[in-house]
Amino acid sequence: MEPETPEEIAADIAARRAALGRRIAALEARATPERLLREAGARLAAEGGALGRRAGREMAANPLATAAVLGGLAWLALGAARGPAGESAERPATAGAREAEEADALLDRELARARAARADGAV
Repeated sequence: MEPETPEEIAADIAARRAALGRRIAALEARATPERLLREAGARLAAEGGALGRRAGREMAANPLATAAVLGGLAWLALGAARGPAGESAERPATAGAREAEEADALLDRELARARAARADGAV
């Protein structure tokens, strides 16, 4: 039965708003960052071993892609250490040469390890 008087309509609207407010509060409680992180952590813990083994196989099977990804991550890490203009305030622009050499050495080591794993049949 539909409300007919203005008072009944106002009461119906208030009840619907309250119900909507409860639903929104319930959704917000389910979507807190802490809860999402806990759920993601639990899922990773449950499936992490298999995920790690698969990632290792894929990295060994695709050494060039692995090197490219690691190079990109190194580049991002170096960029994060610099200011908005791309340079550190404390160091000159050429100071990144040492970090670049270290990143290149890391990439070379990972590429060699992936090739060795592939040659050993550990793929």
